[in-house]
Amino acid sequence: MTNITFQYFGIINDSEEVHGELIATDKYLARQLLIKQNIQPIILKRKQKLFFDGYFSKISSQDIAIFTRQLATILNAGIPLLSALEIILQTQNNKNFKRILIEMQQQIASGRSMAETFQQYPQQFNTLYCNLIAIGEQSGTLDLMLVKLAQHQEKTNQLKAKIRKASIYPLTVMLISLIITSAMLIFIVPQFAGMLTNFGAKLPMMTKIILALSNQIKHNFWLLIFSITSLVLLHHQGLKYSKHYRFVMDQIKLKIPIVSSIIRAGNVTRISRTLAITFAAGLPLLDALQQLPTITTNCLYKNAIEKISREVRAGNELHSAFSNSTLFPKMLIQLIAIGEQSGTLELMLHKTADHYDAIINNKIDNLTTLFEPIIMLILGSIIGVIVIAMYLPIFKLGVAI
Repeated sequence: MTNITFQYFGIINDSEEVHGELIATDKYLARQLLIKQNIQPIILKRKQKLFFDGYFSKISSQDIAIFTRQLATILNAGIPLLSALEIILQTQNNKNFKRILIEMQQQIASGRSMAETFQQYPQQFNTLYCNLIAIGEQSGTLDLMLVKLAQHQEKTNQLKAKIRKASIYPLTVMLISLIITSAMLIFIVPQFAGMLTNFGAKLPMMTKIILALSNQIKHNFWLLIFSITSLVLLHHQGLKYSKHYRFVMDQIKLKIPIVSSIIRAGNVTRISRTLAITFAAGLPLLDALQQLPTITTNCLYKNAIEKISREVRAGNELHSAFSNSTLFPKMLIQLIAIGEQSGTLELMLHKTADHYDAIINNKIDNLTTLFEPIIMLILGSIIGVIVIAMYLPIFKLGVAI
């Protein structure tokens, strides 16, 4: 059933006025939740959402990691869960997250377990997170489980930041290069065109091509912007709604030489680290494998993990199931085999994650170092070609004179 946010105004202790928000599946349940808290509701209505509500206060994975770390620290100090959520609520600046924390407090106060409460917010707390919280509650090690979750999320966020850094830098420089080149073709080249026309000299082929390109961009500028924008939007919609398009794009990414190695190492790191934390929590192997598709956005890796899960369910060993896919390196398979034989699978998976994390760091550093001279060379060549094309007729005219 869908959860609904209600706004209420009521009386507590027969005299004090209170107001706020709570989440429930319907109005009747909302009223019962208030009565359980000794609040006599006078006004109870469904909260109306604005079009831009929450647009500028999106809850990021970094917010969730910080929340998890804070909650682990406070619970470890011996403070009860409801009081811990109240402390975090007082320091929370994100409007949407603050609303969720209020709703979570109300649900836990009404008798729901922490895991059941978190399950109501799948966009913020995925299945893996909720399952580990449930294990922590059942075993009485919730604070320790939260610490492991916080460490896992922090490392995952660091990995995402590294990959984002590797992609943003070259894209930014390429965008600046495109803007500079377009500005030259639109504003500078036409000035030379008028001057060269007055000379009446025969123009070299290079100059003719640059002038024709400048003319096309100048007269079809808005059409070009519209076309680029449309392509970007179509790409975004294709990724969002078309499984086949996502699959094709993921295949292409895994064939780009430098990008492919970073994506592969990133997926191996996330899969290894997630399996390690689930084993440490005592989650059964099949249950652990079922959590893995949620931690990767690459369709090929999702399909491979689902196939591995089916093979393990059929009785195959974990390393054997991994070896049947070409997406996973031999080192990962060998370490899993050693871990299964020696009973140190969690340790082997952590070692694998750390190893490929170091590989990613090295590749990103090399990529950044490599891109700088390449991009500068490309930008310099483009500007050089335009300048030479504009001055070549003048040089020829000077020689003829």
